[in-house]
Amino acid sequence: GLKKNNVFNKLKKIATQGGVLRQELHYQHGDLDSWLEIQAAPMEKGIALTITDINEKKEAEGELVQAYEDVKEAEQGLIQLNSELEQRVKERTEALSKSEHRFRMVAQATNDAVWDWDLVKNDFWWNDTFEHIFGYDRNTVASGIDALMHHLHPDDAEMVKNALDGVINRGKKQWSYEHRFRRADGSYAFV
Repeated sequence: GLKKNNVFNKLKKIATQGGVLRQELHYQHGDLDSWLEIQAAPMEKGIALTITDINEKKEAEGELVQAYEDVKEAEQGLIQLNSELEQRVKERTEALSKSEHRFRMVAQATNDAVWDWDLVKNDFWWNDTFEHIFGYDRNTVASGIDALMHHLHPDDAEMVKNALDGVINRGKKQWSYEHRFRRADGSYAFV
């Protein structure tokens, strides 16, 4: 107990030489296993001694240390996950870039008018053949679904709108529908 941890000698020194003592002690004796805080200060004839049970404090400190270790472990896991995600993003970005490059090459090589609709931005992209087939400058043609509908033959507009709505509502990524599209000279081309 107190002798084993040199506390007794420290108390004797305070009684004879002065000073103060504040020490945490893990006390084990028989079935007793307890954390204690010992405080001692000299008095006129001896010392004042307090012994306080600090088991709850030590348990809380242990839980705090464990929580800190858990947070550090989670942080390391998040760092690893972030690294893996960054690598996946890099790989997918490279794959997307290659795919987009192939798409652009095919769009340039074909004699067909190719267009792509960004639903989020409501923006159309047309390939170079669009200008040749329809006679419009693709950079000055209004973009978006309203512009597309404006160029459709009046007899086809409602059917095209319904077909597009159906494709979007079913989550499809491609659409094909024969309709008439007005050229710059006012004539219509079947597409």
